[in-house]
Amino acid sequence: MRCGFKIDLSGGDGSHYKATWPANQKSITIQSDIRKDVLYYLLKEIEKYSGVTWEEIRKKM
Repeated sequence: MRCGFKIDLSGGDGSHYKATWPANQKSITIQSDIRKDVLYYLLKEIEKYSGVTWEEIRKKM
């Protein structure tokens, strides 16, 4: 688990990962090599599903 998300390295397709928020089972697929515009979109989705902000993620890095 990372920042509360369950990370499944085999759950994605090819070079993708699947991150699932356990409380509501919402998941997003994440590329292993992310462009900046895609990263911004993913961070907004993560915050929407879980309430975890970029600042909280950054503190745990």
